[in-house]
Amino acid sequence: MKTIIITAFFCCVSFMGFSQSKAFQAYQDSLRTVFNTSKEITTKIKSGHDLAARYTFSYPDSTIYYAQQTVALAKANKMLDEQIWGMAIMGEGYMNKANLPKTLELSLEVLDLTRDIRTGNISLGPTFYNFSDLYFQIGDLKKARLYAMASINDPRLEKEELNKAYGYFLLSQILEKEMKPDSAMYYLNLSFEEFNIHNDTFFRSVYGQEAWPGLYNLRAKINLQLNKPEEALQDLNKALTASRLGDEPFHWANAYNDIALFYQKYNQPDSSIHYALKALDESAKISYDRAKVLSLDILSEVYESKNPAKALHYYKLANEVRNNLFGSGNVQILREMVANQENKAEEQAAIQKQSRNNLLQSLLIFGLLSALIIAYILFRNNKSKIKANKTLHRQKIEIETTLSNLKSTQAQLIQSEKMASLGELTAGIAHEIQNPLNFVNNFSEVSAELLDEVKETRTKSQALRQSSGTEITTEEQLEDEILEDIKQNLEKINHHGKRADAIVKGMLEHSRTGSGEKELTDINTLVGEYLNLAFLSFKSKNEDVDIKLITDLDPTIPKIELVRPEIGKVLLNILNNAFYACTHSEFIPPRRTGIHNSELKPLVKVSTKNIGNKIEISVSDNGPGIPSSIKDKIFQPFFTTKPTGQGTGLGLSLSYDIVKAHGGEIKVISKEGEGTEFLIILSYI
Repeated sequence: MKTIIITAFFCCVSFMGFSQSKAFQAYQDSLRTVFNTSKEITTKIKSGHDLAARYTFSYPDSTIYYAQQTVALAKANKMLDEQIWGMAIMGEGYMNKANLPKTLELSLEVLDLTRDIRTGNISLGPTFYNFSDLYFQIGDLKKARLYAMASINDPRLEKEELNKAYGYFLLSQILEKEMKPDSAMYYLNLSFEEFNIHNDTFFRSVYGQEAWPGLYNLRAKINLQLNKPEEALQDLNKALTASRLGDEPFHWANAYNDIALFYQKYNQPDSSIHYALKALDESAKISYDRAKVLSLDILSEVYESKNPAKALHYYKLANEVRNNLFGSGNVQILREMVANQENKAEEQAAIQKQSRNNLLQSLLIFGLLSALIIAYILFRNNKSKIKANKTLHRQKIEIETTLSNLKSTQAQLIQSEKMASLGELTAGIAHEIQNPLNFVNNFSEVSAELLDEVKETRTKSQALRQSSGTEITTEEQLEDEILEDIKQNLEKINHHGKRADAIVKGMLEHSRTGSGEKELTDINTLVGEYLNLAFLSFKSKNEDVDIKLITDLDPTIPKIELVRPEIGKVLLNILNNAFYACTHSEFIPPRRTGIHNSELKPLVKVSTKNIGNKIEISVSDNGPGIPSSIKDKIFQPFFTTKPTGQGTGLGLSLSYDIVKAHGGEIKVISKEGEGTEFLIILSYI
């Protein structure tokens, strides 16, 4: 029945599209006339923009042509807003032609042009849309969400009334991809509301609907996730109507693909094939590779049970198109472009910082010279002013001390925010993963116990039968083997479930912080306490391992202010790594002395040293050392060289952040095959 309804509807839509497309064509002809004949720059640019926008989903080559013309005119006449609007529409044309690197190039250029614009109204909305859609296509949903939110919240977009509508649509698209239909429907409804509030009759004149076809396609997908096929069918009908009235192969291909998916979901393969082929024809008209890949995937999946040869044919075609669109070459180009832009932004920031530093240095030198001149004049004229100069000098020291404390406090606050973010992450992991893990572990244990009971009952029954002269059959022996295999599988499930549980608990442990309050602390006492704690913890798990400990603590070290639990966590992480390194050396090459590391007694040395206004804490071991190829990566989050299940890769990353927040630094000195030394350097005044 649904097939009949949608087919009949398609016939009606085709008739309406014919009359609508004639009116639409007449309007486009009038725009071309204005563009080709107008001598007034603003009018020419506006008509060119309108032509580029109206060809976006039907003739992207024409979009690119008119956008290039308007960008050149705007650039020559220094009309920045019109220039970046034209570049964004040009980028959308390239995106619809599957030239993602060119779209990214234009979008990054727009960001460069507007980097220094902080306030005011500027047409950045289409560029944010292109960024979000591009990252959505290559699967980077985090960055896609970032630019979708920019479309909604960036203060420079106040005059662009439909930006929020497109931003909400992008968020809904991302949430639908993440299989969160309720949230996706919420934001899509907000998008419809914004279109209703700000629609200037353009969409109704082009598509005969309150919004563009993409919104109805998306709502149909969400309704299918919510198991509402009737509502999904109504939206597909609206998408068909809007696509035909707009006479745009882009939307037409999307509508056909969504109908094909609808019939595939409800097991109507012939209808699914029919509409997938129609989508394939429409996408070929404008080289719309994204829709073409989806059409070929649908055909491959539907033909899998009907005609395997055709399924393989469409599967190969889909892979060819997908490789052209998202192949390693294109993706690498996109990544390099993003990396170059980020490096460029970092260089600009460094230049600005250096300029500020030079200015501050010049001001400081000028201030000092002025102070010396004034001091000389005051000293010569009135000795009593010397006391005032001393007061000024004391105040200067106090200000410098206060500034240093403020910087240290600021670093501590940043660290606290990082730790809070990690806490939120691990809390989410605990909420989403812990309960399922508990079920996996508990039910695997219970199932194993039930299998033991079954095996015990079977053994008793077989023994009783053997005593009466009945032999155990081959089938029963096979059943016993299967039961034993099932038990071993359950034991493996339980083992790996407990490993995952330990990882979650380890991350939760790393995310906990103390009060964050600094207190005067004796470094030697702190080092001694955490050395004993780490050593006892290690020995409790490795009773047969003997480690030699050497301590060399400088008694002249003064007490300094620090957050005791956090520095303790740093020491604990580094000491645990040292104990592990010097007791896992079976794969280390022989030292220059000819003695293999595994023949040496594990050794860990801890020392402290007062070096002027700094304190140095050293932890060294005679383990395998760190290869130079990975030395620069050891402070990166989640990087670890330990076997799977024995480390999360968070310890050194957190230690680095904690030491930096205290205004200090952490260094590593290591030579492969000759051990490693970690240096923690803390400043004090």
